[in-house]
Amino acid sequence: MEDEKKVTIESILEGKSEDWLRQLLIDISNRFPNSYDFILRWQQRESRIDAIGELALEIWEKAEVIIDQFNEYGGGPDDEEEEAYDYMSDMCELIPKLSWDVRQEIIDGMLVQYHYGNSGFDDILTETCFEMCDAKEEWLYLADSFLSFGGRWDKGRAMEIYRRIGENDKWVQIRTDLLEYGNDYLELAQYYEEQGDMENALSTAHKGLHKGNGTLRGLIAFLFDHYEQKNNTTQLEKLKQFSEDKGVELEMVYGRLYVYFKTNNDYVNAKAYLLKQFDNLGGHELHKHYAAIKDYLKQDDWNSVEATLLASIKERDLTGYLHICLEKGLKQEVCDIITSKPVQRYARYSLWSGNYDS
Repeated sequence: MEDEKKVTIESILEGKSEDWLRQLLIDISNRFPNSYDFILRWQQRESRIDAIGELALEIWEKAEVIIDQFNEYGGGPDDEEEEAYDYMSDMCELIPKLSWDVRQEIIDGMLVQYHYGNSGFDDILTETCFEMCDAKEEWLYLADSFLSFGGRWDKGRAMEIYRRIGENDKWVQIRTDLLEYGNDYLELAQYYEEQGDMENALSTAHKGLHKGNGTLRGLIAFLFDHYEQKNNTTQLEKLKQFSEDKGVELEMVYGRLYVYFKTNNDYVNAKAYLLKQFDNLGGHELHKHYAAIKDYLKQDDWNSVEATLLASIKERDLTGYLHICLEKGLKQEVCDIITSKPVQRYARYSLWSGNYDS
């Protein structure tokens, strides 16, 4: 039966002109929208490299239509979003069999959509561009493409690629030009440290303390790690002074100085910084720090500060204070506090939001 059908089809097509055959394919494509996709997938199974490239381009075109619409309107229906992700996934399966010419054409199209930046597909577009690259020249093409956009985020993508392929000089150049936040300086300082250039690492970190915006926690910790290892008490005290002057990361700095002096058997300084750390803690589980202070201090020192600590905890962390009272057997104190005013069980940020029935 199959042979008969084959002969019949051949007889129908026999002697037909090229224009007639072309029109037949157009008519079939119009009646069956997936026919072209079907032909390409069949050719892919037959290992036709050119067909695999055409199939990848066809799939990307379908995804591109959806992503372009999302860019125009700032989003779109969930089902279309899932459809676009499915197309991208199907295309990624073909990447190992695609020529660089095809991958480059797709990358160019994806970067156009990425640069619009309004679709919500930026991450998948970037990740797919990364998957498209293999040889160093291909990575350089992608990095230079990101760099051409000129935005801070785009340059960050280019930097990521330059580090990946060992173009360290280009990475340093861009990183140095983009020093704005504390973590920017930290990243550059860590790079110099990895290269064994501690002079530049420390210089960069100190510059970041005075010029970097945003959080400085990482830079302070970076410098603390170095000077602590070198037992450089003078520099550690300078870091402490900087934190006090700026009013930043005091809890961390005092806590680390406590550990530093404790390790060096300097009880006087360790005690001082342990108490300073307590004063700068947030009002959460202070009873645990209360216990740590009690364990470390000598008895006379403990007796002199306990009342002050309890008063501070009662004001800053009522739940912690109640824990301490129970541990000390002060049940009447607990009952008096709990029954002194109604418990607001559902107030999100109230000291009284806990359920104290138990």
